[in-house]
Amino acid sequence: MGDQPRKHHTVPQFYLAGFTKSDSEDGDLWVLDQERQKSWKSTPKQSAHIRDFHRIEAKPDGDPMIYEKTFAVFESKWSPVVRQVIQRREIPDDESFSDLMMFVAFMAVRVPRIREIQSEFVDRVSKKELHATFSTEVGRTSFRKFIEESGQVLSDTEFNEMVTYGLSGAFEVDFEQTWHVQQMGQSALYLEPILSQREWVLWIADDDAPDLICSDSPVVPTLASSVAGPNTPGFATPNTVVSIPLNRRIALVSMMEKRLPPRRLDRTTIGAINSATGKHANQLYMPENDFVWQMKNRQIGNANDLLSFLKNGR
Repeated sequence: MGDQPRKHHTVPQFYLAGFTKSDSEDGDLWVLDQERQKSWKSTPKQSAHIRDFHRIEAKPDGDPMIYEKTFAVFESKWSPVVRQVIQRREIPDDESFSDLMMFVAFMAVRVPRIREIQSEFVDRVSKKELHATFSTEVGRTSFRKFIEESGQVLSDTEFNEMVTYGLSGAFEVDFEQTWHVQQMGQSALYLEPILSQREWVLWIADDDAPDLICSDSPVVPTLASSVAGPNTPGFATPNTVVSIPLNRRIALVSMMEKRLPPRRLDRTTIGAINSATGKHANQLYMPENDFVWQMKNRQIGNANDLLSFLKNGR
């Protein structure tokens, strides 16, 4: 691999820098891992990265790190756009708006949670197909023929064990990482025009309000209000608020059918947004080892309240 980049950030360093007090990639950034129920001090450079996360299987003359290097190019375009929005406190109405939407799209799909969801879905569907195949005599005969044509010789006992194993649902499908990385890129390209159709606005924290936090899954669709019937929030569905914190003081929010009014965020609304930001996340990122958080009872708690809740059963 030579000098190839191996630490692949699932959340860009320039973005995480906005959640430090110094707005620096070397600034202090606290990490809270909800699964491990632990927190520690880090930096944007040392956080939110997974070894070879964007690596693909390339042809002999290809570059297995082409996606990781492409993301670096993208981030060089996204960083000044996000910084401009924060500094001017306004959403661009020129060509940089599409760059902002592409940033949001990739932050929605470039996270470990999406890869886990894809793997679980594909594995679940594949198990159903295997079960359907092994459940009929015709299916078992066809599968036996497929095995023999592939050159593999199985005794009757070995084949029957395989059928029993398949019917038990024990098979797991492990799609190649290349497929996951390619799906990520395609999903972002599909999502960007949908996000562009939403009505976006900035919500800004009051001077005396606590900070917003970030997470490893920071783009969140949330139902705006309870309605009768199916209530599934989505990027292209009405009655859904999509939010992403841009830094520790400003959040970007939208609805599909209307523009939300500008809002000054206080402790209560900061807690609600922080809770949404961490809703589907494993790791939370914040400028201090504490933050406000909306608990299950809708009361505003802090980091210790969240840890206590996690330890007592999430």
